[in-house]
Amino acid sequence: MSYHLLEISTKPRTTVLYVKVSTSVPGFWGLTKNQLDRLSASHVRWFCVFLHRSSSMGYLLSGGQVLARVRDGSLTLGDDGDYKVNQRAEFVSSQRFESVDALISRAF
Repeated sequence: MSYHLLEISTKPRTTVLYVKVSTSVPGFWGLTKNQLDRLSASHVRWFCVFLHRSSSMGYLLSGGQVLARVRDGSLTLGDDGDYKVNQRAEFVSSQRFESVDALISRAF
């Protein structure tokens, strides 16, 4: 689908992970508006995975949580077409995962 999208065959519907990486402290990510529009118009279950300074640690938000933040203005759209996601403002501890197994258990 795209460089940052990982499609996983799950039942009853396919699941897509929109994976973004940040190495900055605090973490900072950009979600492309066009990708979010495509995902929200699709009939797949989707999540955003925000990896932070590691390939196995970060934060997980469901598609619904991301879209709610877009609707309420928590995520702002930059001039570059990306919604800006700031670690300090957007996440609570329950959304954090510290291993791939923890990520998988939350998403599936």
